[in-house]
Amino acid sequence: MAPTPIKLPKELGRYMVPNESVRVMQRKHWFSLWKPGCITVGSLFLLGVINQAIPDDAQPVRDVAVVLFLLVFVYFVWKWFDWYEDLFIATDKRLLNLHGVIVRKVEMMPLGKVTDMSYQRDPAQKFLGYGVFRLESAARTRH
Repeated sequence: MAPTPIKLPKELGRYMVPNESVRVMQRKHWFSLWKPGCITVGSLFLLGVINQAIPDDAQPVRDVAVVLFLLVFVYFVWKWFDWYEDLFIATDKRLLNLHGVIVRKVEMMPLGKVTDMSYQRDPAQKFLGYGVFRLESAARTRH
């Protein structure tokens, strides 16, 4: 199944040079949200257990449990926004990584500086349809 095309962000125009065209733009795989998702679902389950286990006159305990769940839910929403705003873009001239929710960061590497690339997938990653793409240059390694 082909990935759903991502609409080019408006801010990308600030970082593009004349006659540069986008070849690939991709987000991280949705499975990168598994940990905050499991924490949120587990917290919701725990909230249900607490709600059923405590007596009716223990309203402050319920209130604390609901507030703690809401904090966990806010954590999940934050992680989702962080995932949504993290973009990998390959143009005909360079590679860019745009990330950050409040403070937007842009990392760039000219294609001429890339010395090695690899793509690794274990069986679980193959089943879920993702892998780890590794770029290497003389100066640093990126995942």
